[in-house]
Amino acid sequence: MSSRFTVEFRIYGKTLDPGALTELLALKPCQVVLAGARRGSRMVEEAMWAFNGSEDGEAGSPEWAALEEGLKSVLEKLWSRRELIAQYNGASRKIWWCGQFQTGFNSETTLPASLLAELAEFGADLFIDTYGSETE
Repeated sequence: MSSRFTVEFRIYGKTLDPGALTELLALKPCQVVLAGARRGSRMVEEAMWAFNGSEDGEAGSPEWAALEEGLKSVLEKLWSRRELIAQYNGASRKIWWCGQFQTGFNSETTLPASLLAELAEFGADLFIDTYGSETE
């Protein structure tokens, strides 16, 4: 069994302006969705800005063998901007979105308390979405 992980820091909001957020943070997002846009058969109600740690804002998140590694990589690039990100408290919803792609069952992932404390500095929930497959 093996797992690989992707990590994005996401900010959502009905009145969120992803362009203004990109300018404020001086970071290229990996994903931007505007409120009112269509995604498949539904209309998006909240705008979304996502950052995966990639310097060029490239879509298709980098993958890590360990969740801790991915979170630390994205956290390192956002750490100096946490006070700017705090400007979005209240009017926006923030999450650390993590994708776990695994083969088999009983995958174990442990995060140290020190990392959880650093993640908490952003006032964002930790969301882990798990995807299973039978092949590597």
